[in-house]
Amino acid sequence: MTQGYDLLLLVADRRELYHLLKESKQESDRFYKLERGNKKVAIFITGVGKNAIKRSQKKIIAIANDATRIINVGNTGSLKNHKFGDIIQVGQVIGSNGKEIITLNKTTDNVLVTVNSIQDKRKLIKQYPTADIVDMELFYISKQVDIDKLYSYKIVLDTFNTNPKIILTKLILPFLIRINSKKLSNFIKTAYLY
Repeated sequence: MTQGYDLLLLVADRRELYHLLKESKQESDRFYKLERGNKKVAIFITGVGKNAIKRSQKKIIAIANDATRIINVGNTGSLKNHKFGDIIQVGQVIGSNGKEIITLNKTTDNVLVTVNSIQDKRKLIKQYPTADIVDMELFYISKQVDIDKLYSYKIVLDTFNTNPKIILTKLILPFLIRINSKKLSNFIKTAYLY
């Protein structure tokens, strides 16, 4: 099931990938595979919330050990539901009350943070002027600004081990309840440009 995948998408809800899942091959209740050109994509429906993620963690790691890239789609990995490190085990978590910041190490300028509004993001940019700010609540933000696309930094792993190399990648992501196949194909293609 986990052989030869180039990309792993972690998805909180089937509705987020409704059109894509229609044309993919379903391997189990929550695991799908899809080919896009010469790229093999694994899609794993994690469920919503901390407990669902924990139940799925072994399967996710099994797929991730073989995949060369991992991309988080939608609300999966939301810091409000669970610590992002529960899945990828990197860095340290600072803060609470939905304002957690994960740093890759004590001296890095790269900061992973959840924000509740564009205003919060602007404050963080002032606080961390050299940091790459990563939004983990982009569905909420995209609704606030009434657009279905945002330029954002997403976290991508090019290896999956005890000391993964982290790449902060600028992607154009569609944030719609139902993402059509063309947009997701472009999303996958864009992910490989960096």
